[in-house]
Amino acid sequence: MKVSNSNQTVAPQSRKGAKMKGKKTMSKNQVTETANDTTKKLESSIKGYNLETLDLEDVPVKAEIEPAKDVPSAMERLGKDEDFILSVLNSALEAKAISEAREKAFGSKYVPKQSVLKYINSYRNSPQYAKMVTKERGDSGWKEQYAEQTKAILRDVKDVPFIMNAIRAEKITEEDNE
Repeated sequence: MKVSNSNQTVAPQSRKGAKMKGKKTMSKNQVTETANDTTKKLESSIKGYNLETLDLEDVPVKAEIEPAKDVPSAMERLGKDEDFILSVLNSALEAKAISEAREKAFGSKYVPKQSVLKYINSYRNSPQYAKMVTKERGDSGWKEQYAEQTKAILRDVKDVPFIMNAIRAEKITEEDNE
């Protein structure tokens, strides 16, 4: 969760089932607390097709809430629906448990996929690898070519100590906990 000091801006994580998402959401969420902390302005965007042009666009979504000051007032505003509240709390507990377990599971033997891809993506355009992908993204067979290109780059990179040391140094970040 990112916080800046000017009016305290927080980028919350969106939810899909019990999984928490970071940067890879379809919308960009932002919560701004006003100086008096009585209201929060929520800003988000969702992707939608403009019915006049059929162009895919980001559609801004804005809302304001007054945060609950305590659990009883929050329950009151949610209609005292204990099943719903328990469901939300259990989803949060599940997400926290998975997040903590991921860190332990990776240990010293694994690094998140996105961390490895970050280091090898710059090699994709070099001639020896670029010629491996002849199809356009989205075309039939592109995924297979891209996967083969990734394997080839990884085969070559695993014998380069400074790259492997950089990859090993990567830590799990909040966005990897998805």
